[in-house]
Amino acid sequence: PILIENLAREALARNLTMPSLTRVIGAGAPISGPVEEMLSAVMAPDGELAANYGATEAMPSTELSSREHLDGLWDLTEQGAGVCVGHALPGVELKIIAIADGPIESIADTSELPTGRIGEILVRGKHVSPEYYRDPDATRKNKVPDPQGDWHRFGDVGYLDAAGRLWVCGRVSQRVKAAGRDGFTPQVEP
Repeated sequence: PILIENLAREALARNLTMPSLTRVIGAGAPISGPVEEMLSAVMAPDGELAANYGATEAMPSTELSSREHLDGLWDLTEQGAGVCVGHALPGVELKIIAIADGPIESIADTSELPTGRIGEILVRGKHVSPEYYRDPDATRKNKVPDPQGDWHRFGDVGYLDAAGRLWVCGRVSQRVKAAGRDGFTPQVEP
């Protein structure tokens, strides 16, 4: 995302356009609405910026177009809703479970949360790494066994909205526990 931001800033500062630039895919961190607006201003008129979400072990898992993001979703982010990262890509399954500190021995030991409830994000798909090379401890901490195919723990918290889009609300390890509930930085900082 910082490369995309620098490219857009430089093009705007020099009054340059890139009319042949029709598709840009960013990953590694969320792309903010202002950056999407800047790049869209210098791309082809029908150009599209897409942001992918995932982890090294499961990349990409979701995608969100800048058009959809700028059509009200970024406004919700600025109001503390978390960061929308879009819909699961074909062949990718997402699940939101109650936050569990420590390893999870079986998917049967988890509690799946309903739409709109914040919990730990799990992903499953053919592109997701099945284990960590020669590191059974990391595998035990980050994989959730399931007879129908194991799940990967992103280490992030979030929720699925009514449209099936994933919203990320920070890291499991960076939540703030206070007054009997959890606080999440992307919801508090705005």
